[in-house]
Amino acid sequence: MDFRLLHLIATVIDACDRPPSRGPGHPPTETIRVVATLRRFLREGTPWRSLTATVDQTSGSTLRRCLAHWAETGLLAQVHAMLVSMRRGHPDLILDTCCVRAKRGGDFTGPDPTDRGKQGSKYHIATDSDGVPVACIVTAANINDTLLFERLFLAAFAVM
Repeated sequence: MDFRLLHLIATVIDACDRPPSRGPGHPPTETIRVVATLRRFLREGTPWRSLTATVDQTSGSTLRRCLAHWAETGLLAQVHAMLVSMRRGHPDLILDTCCVRAKRGGDFTGPDPTDRGKQGSKYHIATDSDGVPVACIVTAANINDTLLFERLFLAAFAVM
């Protein structure tokens, strides 16, 4: 990911998330540092607790706190929709699924027919032709793909 793209994402987040006037205490973390930390976390697979604060990046706990705030306020969905709409051209839509093991169970688990009936989940993902994810739905592994096609299709075009 290019440094200019990181700045673009941080600028879009800052434009959408106007913080209230600041009171006493530490100043808020620069968004570019949070985005750079998120990039490192996603790209290198560094565990949360191993992310330490540097001049260019924040700590893992700061990253988690910012992501939780952005998800809670709906900012992540808003920024994602804005960035997808900024893409040029008319993207094609690619739908795919993958099954994963769910050893600990959970709400979206079921017997996986491709893994001898072991508990699993299935990710239904829609991407544009450049590989940018635009929608995702999680179900039990035994749910047929055709049952979610329409819902995934509508969710994808809601942000495109």
